[in-house]
Amino acid sequence: MVYKSRRGFYLKTETFKFQTKDGIDICSFKWSPANKTDLKGIVQISHGMAEHAARYGDIAEVLVKAGYAVYANDHRGHGKTAGILEETGYFAPKSG
Repeated sequence: MVYKSRRGFYLKTETFKFQTKDGIDICSFKWSPANKTDLKGIVQISHGMAEHAARYGDIAEVLVKAGYAVYANDHRGHGKTAGILEETGYFAPKSG
Protein backbone atom coordinates (compact mmCIF):
# COMPACT_ATOMS: atom_id res chain seq x y z
CA MET A 1 0.00 0.00 0.00
CA VAL A 2 1.27 3.48 -0.85
CA TYR A 3 0.31 6.33 1.45
CA LYS A 4 1.30 9.88 2.33
CA SER A 5 3.12 10.09 5.65
CA ARG A 6 2.47 12.70 8.30
CA ARG A 7 5.80 14.14 7.24
CA GLY A 8 4.46 14.88 3.74
CA PHE A 9 6.14 12.25 1.55
CA TYR A 10 4.87 9.03 -0.01
CA LEU A 11 6.03 5.61 1.06
CA LYS A 12 5.12 2.02 0.39
CA THR A 13 4.30 -0.52 3.08
CA GLU A 14 4.06 -4.27 2.77
CA THR A 15 3.12 -6.99 5.24
CA PHE A 16 4.25 -10.53 4.50
CA LYS A 17 5.03 -13.81 6.25
CA PHE A 18 7.84 -16.31 6.06
CA GLN A 19 7.80 -19.78 7.54
CA THR A 20 10.40 -21.18 9.93
CA LYS A 21 11.76 -24.73 9.70
CA ASP A 22 9.34 -25.82 12.43
CA GLY A 23 6.32 -24.35 10.63
CA ILE A 24 5.80 -21.04 12.44
CA ASP A 25 4.59 -18.16 10.22
CA ILE A 26 6.59 -15.05 11.11
CA CYS A 27 4.75 -11.78 10.39
CA SER A 28 7.01 -9.19 8.76
CA PHE A 29 6.77 -5.58 7.65
CA LYS A 30 8.56 -3.53 5.00
CA TRP A 31 8.58 0.26 4.56
CA SER A 32 10.23 1.74 1.47
CA PRO A 33 10.19 4.82 -0.78
CA ALA A 34 7.08 4.90 -3.01
CA ASN A 35 9.10 5.89 -6.06
CA LYS A 36 12.09 4.03 -7.38
CA THR A 37 15.13 5.80 -6.01
CA ASP A 38 18.67 4.83 -5.19
CA LEU A 39 18.62 3.42 -1.68
CA LYS A 40 21.37 4.25 0.76
CA GLY A 41 20.83 0.91 2.44
CA ILE A 42 18.48 -1.38 4.31
CA VAL A 43 17.71 -1.25 8.04
CA GLN A 44 16.49 -4.35 9.93
CA ILE A 45 14.66 -3.51 13.16
CA SER A 46 14.60 -6.07 15.95
CA HIS A 47 11.96 -5.17 18.53
CA GLY A 48 12.36 -5.53 22.29
CA MET A 49 10.61 -7.66 24.89
CA ALA A 50 6.83 -7.18 25.23
CA GLU A 51 6.76 -5.27 21.91
CA HIS A 52 5.92 -5.94 18.28
CA ALA A 53 7.34 -4.77 14.97
CA ALA A 54 4.43 -2.53 13.94
CA ARG A 55 5.27 -0.17 16.82
CA TYR A 56 8.27 1.00 14.81
CA GLY A 57 6.29 2.56 11.94
CA ASP A 58 7.17 6.13 12.94
CA ILE A 59 10.93 5.55 12.99
CA ALA A 60 10.61 3.55 9.77
CA GLU A 61 9.05 6.62 8.11
CA VAL A 62 11.98 8.78 9.24
CA LEU A 63 14.44 6.23 7.84
CA VAL A 64 12.55 5.94 4.54
CA LYS A 65 12.60 9.72 4.16
CA ALA A 66 16.39 9.56 4.68
CA GLY A 67 16.71 7.03 1.82
CA TYR A 68 16.51 3.62 3.50
CA ALA A 69 14.24 0.61 3.12
CA VAL A 70 13.20 -0.76 6.51
CA TYR A 71 12.24 -4.30 7.53
CA ALA A 72 10.94 -5.55 10.88
CA ASN A 73 9.39 -8.82 11.96
CA ASP A 74 7.41 -9.93 14.99
CA HIS A 75 9.45 -12.44 16.97
CA ARG A 76 7.88 -15.67 18.20
CA GLY A 77 5.26 -14.98 20.82
CA HIS A 78 4.94 -11.32 19.81
CA GLY A 79 2.46 -9.25 17.78
CA LYS A 80 0.83 -10.83 14.75
CA THR A 81 3.22 -13.79 14.89
CA ALA A 82 1.65 -14.75 18.24
CA GLY A 83 -1.73 -14.35 16.56
CA ILE A 84 -3.95 -14.33 19.63
CA LEU A 85 -3.52 -12.86 23.09
CA GLU A 86 -3.28 -16.32 24.70
CA GLU A 87 -0.20 -17.10 22.57
CA THR A 88 1.63 -13.89 23.54
CA GLY A 89 4.91 -14.79 25.24
CA TYR A 90 4.83 -18.41 24.01
CA PHE A 91 8.00 -19.33 22.13
CA ALA A 92 8.15 -23.14 21.83
CA PRO A 93 6.89 -26.33 23.52
CA LYS A 94 10.41 -27.13 24.76
CA SER A 95 13.43 -24.91 25.50
CA GLY A 96 11.48 -21.83 24.41
